[in-house]
Amino acid sequence: PDPLGIFEPGTFRLDALVRTPLDGVAGTPSSRIEGELSAFSLNIPTGAVPLIRIEVDRVTFTSVDGREADTDVEVGDVSFGGDLAYIETLSKYLSFGTGGLEVDVLPDRIAVGLALPIPNITFGVFALRNVRFIAGLDIPFSGDPVRIRFALSTRDDPFRLTVFCIGGGGYVALAFGADGLETLELGFEAGAEVAIDLGVASGSVSTMIGVVLLVSKQDGVDTAKFLAYFRINGSVSAGPVSASITLTLELGYEERTKNGKTARTLYGRGTLEIDISVPLVPTPPITITFERSLKA
Repeated sequence: PDPLGIFEPGTFRLDALVRTPLDGVAGTPSSRIEGELSAFSLNIPTGAVPLIRIEVDRVTFTSVDGREADTDVEVGDVSFGGDLAYIETLSKYLSFGTGGLEVDVLPDRIAVGLALPIPNITFGVFALRNVRFIAGLDIPFSGDPVRIRFALSTRDDPFRLTVFCIGGGGYVALAFGADGLETLELGFEAGAEVAIDLGVASGSVSTMIGVVLLVSKQDGVDTAKFLAYFRINGSVSAGPVSASITLTLELGYEERTKNGKTARTLYGRGTLEIDISVPLVPTPPITITFERSLKA
């Protein structure tokens, strides 16, 4: 028996067939081994209540003539308890069934993922759109710590918030394991846009300010970054001819600590992008970047 209660056994079947010519001439030896382990459970214990319980319907493997075995895994129900019981409650409350929860059994780990889109919220001049709750759980087979991830939207696809003509967005991401914090990242931006259309020509100007904070611990290196940026974009079009110009100014601070030694960097970066489009006249966009840094 398993004293930790991690493995709850089910039934196991093993069939082996080996063919060997008695005279050594009729043919080469061959073998076929088939096995099936069914109706068992894996628990990550946290005292009296398992943190995660994974019920496996069956695991089958087949090996022919000593070659690498073909394995097939069918996972049944996955339930959460202890400090993760709220995930179980959340799944029942939102009634997403099996559509939002994904369980993948990989060669090196079990990966559990949850993605829930949150309905858009509109109230008068207030609008909140594109909000998604994302959660993930990695259970390594190597004995490494369990990893848990949470996110509210993503850096590439942030949520959008609009109040009157002021708009912006952001994202939040958190990852940690039994050995502590792995990554904390958040970013927010806000700005305004003004557009005008005169019939023969139209144009717009937008400004955006934002901040990004990143704290991570990977491969023995502690990293902390802070970035503030300002971006202004202007565009104009008259018939088939259009032009746009974007100026981005960034001011950042980075601190990296390894083996008790800390390196600090303060840097500023500017990027100017110009794009002019004229029919029948190929004009590549122009990008100018300048950067200065100060290390301590």
